[in-house]
Amino acid sequence: MSLDYRNLPDEALVHQIEVTRPNGPVPVSRTKWKELVSAGLAPQPVVRQHKAVLWRWGDVRQWLEDQVAGEKPETETESGGA
Repeated sequence: MSLDYRNLPDEALVHQIEVTRPNGPVPVSRTKWKELVSAGLAPQPVVRQHKAVLWRWGDVRQWLEDQVAGEKPETETESGGA
């Protein structure tokens, strides 16, 4: 059973398996999602415990909207950092 993302409040916490494909709204594999999160290119989880990594749905939803709009997160080198 998959979540109804249209009616999910922004404060809801979602597990990685609920977010990534094949059933989730993020069109990448769990491995790719972990890479994006580690690189700071996707939202950071709000809970990290043994076998439980959770994201706020609002953070994931906003990230998805930004991807559709073509916005990319600014990196240190792009912002003039070291």
